[in-house]
Parts: sequence; structure tokens; C-alpha cells
Amino acid sequence: MLGVINQHFFANSPTEPKNDEDSDDEMEPTTSPQHGDLQTLQLIFRGVLTPILEYAETDMTKGVGSAPLLSNDFERFITRKPSPAVTTDSKDSWIDTTFGHLMDGCVSMCLRSMDLYKSDALVEEVLAMLNSCLISDSGALAVLGLRKLHQFITEEISKEFLSDDTWATVCHMLRRCLSVRGLPPPTSNVATETKGNNSGNEDEEIEKRREAKIMMDEFVLEERVLSSRRYIGSCATEIIGSLLSNNTYSQCMGLGWYLFLTTGLGNGIYEWEAAAKIMDSHAELDQNGSSHPPHYLENALYGRKWMTKFLLHLISREDVMGVTSSNAEEGGNSKRTASVAQNLIKDQTESILNALIAKEAVLSGGKDTKKGASTEVKHLTALVNQLLDGYNKLDDNHLF
Repeated sequence: MLGVINQHFFANSPTEPKNDEDSDDEMEPTTSPQHGDLQTLQLIFRGVLTPILEYAETDMTKGVGSAPLLSNDFERFITRKPSPAVTTDSKDSWIDTTFGHLMDGCVSMCLRSMDLYKSDALVEEVLAMLNSCLISDSGALAVLGLRKLHQFITEEISKEFLSDDTWATVCHMLRRCLSVRGLPPPTSNVATETKGNNSGNEDEEIEKRREAKIMMDEFVLEERVLSSRRYIGSCATEIIGSLLSNNTYSQCMGLGWYLFLTTGLGNGIYEWEAAAKIMDSHAELDQNGSSHPPHYLENALYGRKWMTKFLLHLISREDVMGVTSSNAEEGGNSKRTASVAQNLIKDQTESILNALIAKEAVLSGGKDTKKGASTEVKHLTALVNQLLDGYNKLDDNHLF
């Protein structure tokens, strides 16, 4: 099918020699496509190519395909890594055999259309396809979509086409992957809301508690069925870390989107820890068979590793800590962005310190100690030491 589409829209490639043995590899001149136009190609993406991704749902139903890969520096201190002896047969897996070929073909058409039509319209279509992967129930498809998104941004598309609108789309896609889908609100919020009701309507209070229980049960059930989606948070964190740690791409996206992703990671860590408490209280239902998805606390620790690096980078930036009231009049937006960054540094530093104090208190108390708690505290202590050492090495001008 990809061959038919290419033949129809890109029959005469500017880099393709004639199929004539006596032509001495003479390049055939570039001409406009004889059939269709860019709008038709967009419709093909939306109506034909994107729906093909639904075949990945069949893999999830059958239980075939390879398990998503985690970063090499991801620390498993609660769950265990799948044994090499326990492998799934991937020869019948659509994800393993066809996904890469489909996306490579779509990206190739996108790049060729940019040369031929002088338009980046198909960039939006490729991003829309990848977004369909990210919101899929299949954790394996979402992880592959994330890795393909990273490859598309860093290797396949020219930086000149990475406009602010493109970065806005990419950053929103990545930040959405950091949230926990269907996470119910804390039960304390429900209790406070019902206590604050002065009407004395007990029926309303009972109804709200019943709805809260339904939401909790639905969340636990979905987590049990779609546990592979826990791979998404750690993979998205890895890709965000790769982009923000690269000076080329962090400067290209700008400080505003840097803070947008870093704030999203902080929110993600909070949600992962909240989800971990819920799933730990329903441990008898959290049975994942041989899939071995990461625990939410493992995702949270991995997120804090990257958060520590982001905080040390932000506090060393002149456009963050060097903006004072004396030069604030030169640019109001710069002052506001710097203020947001400073508040982020403050809030996330407090967050990691409070997390360490709370977890140390539970561990030293010796009651309700969960599996891997001592290992988690050990890693958190190392992160806090790294963070404070980094702050201590800075000049006074970079400190509050």
C-alpha cells in the first residue's frame, strides 16, 4: 500500500535515477505529481494510514509481542525484570513486525512532501498518528510511539521545521504521557467536601462516597487490565530528559517549554506516588502475570533522578537566576518566566526533601514497611546529596 501511495504522489523522485541501463545514472528531472494534491494526501493519512494502528489492539488482546524496554538507568527495587527465559512469540505480533515499517513509510512520505510541496502540513499528520499511539490502551504501542516521536524530532526532521507550534504539540504530547489516566481524587478531598456541606443532607454525603468508591474500583480494575501502560511514564521521562539535556533542542524549544515539561514531570511524580498508594492498598488485585510492568514508585524515583538534573541546570542559568528587579524592566516576559522557574526550583526542592523525610520516618518506625523501602530511601538520599552539593558549588549570585 505504501508503494502504491508513493507511486501515485511521488512518481518522479528528484534523487531517483531513470530505469534505463543506457542512461548512465542520469537523474530524472523533478516534476509535480500527476495525480492528487497535498489535501488528498492528508486525507489518506487520516482515513487510511492512521486507522491501521488499531491492529495493535489485537496484539494486546492476544497477549503477543515483546515487552517494552526500560532505560538502562531505570532502577527496579520493587518489581523484577522479566527473565530472558520468559519470552513471548513476536512472529505473529503486528507491533513487532509491521509498526516500524508503517511509521518509517509515513515519515518518508512526510519528508518527500516537504521537498515537493514546500509545506510541512504532513508533519501534523505524522504527529497525529504518533499521538494515537500514545493514547492507546496498549503500553507497548505507546512506548514505540514515544521512541518514534523522539527519533522523528531529533533525527528525521530538520530543525528549521521545528516551529513553536510544533514544539507546543510535541510538549503537550509528552506531558500528557506523564499523567496517570483515571486517577481518582484523594479520599480526604471527598471527606472535606462532605463535611463542609452545612445542609446536613446525609443522602448527598452517601452518594458522594459511593461515587468515590466506584471511581476507585474502576481505577484499580483498569490498572489490573492495562498494567503495561505503566511503562509509558518512565519512557516519556527518559525522552524528556534526553531533549532537555541536549543544549541544541532545549534552546530550540525555549525556556518556556522547558519549564512546561519540568512542571509536568513534577506533577507526574505526585500522581505516580498517589497511584502507588492506591495499588498497594489493593495488592491482592494487582496481579500482572509475566508482564512485569514497573511499579509506580519506581517511576517516581526515576522521575526524581531527572528532576534533580533539571533543577541543577535551571539554577545555573543566567536567564533564570540572573534576572533581578534592576533589569526586570528590560523584558516583562523574561521576568515572569524567570519567576516561574525560581518557584519551580523552590517547590521541587521542597518536594524531594519532604519525600525523603517522610519515607525515612516510615522506615525508621519499622511498621508497614513495604518491599524495597530501604532501597528507595538509599536512592533518595543520594539524590538529595547530589542536589545540595550542586547548590553548594554555585556562586552567591545564583542562590536566593
